Amino acid sequence: MKGIDYLNSLTDDVKDKFIRNYNADTDNIPLEEYLRNEYDSLFDFVCSSFTWLYTPEGDDYWLAISNRTTQVDKKETRVLTPHKFI
Repeated sequence: MKGIDYLNSLTDDVKDKFIRNYNADTDNIPLEEYLRNEYDSLFDFVCSSFTWLYTPEGDDYWLAISNRTTQVDKKETRVLTPHKFI
């Protein structure tokens, strides 16, 4: 799915926090470009957006958001699990 689809799956409050934190990270590409990209999961989308540790919400908050169940298509939902990093 595209980033815009994942962003739109978030509540307005979380969406506002995501956009604010994304724009605060000066190393990021423009948000419009980021949202046009394809991502494998909500975790992939949120994980690659900004450094969670440096946000007011912190790692635990963004980990909880990224592990939420998201609608894959109109007929199926699944729980997305995080990738394991070495």
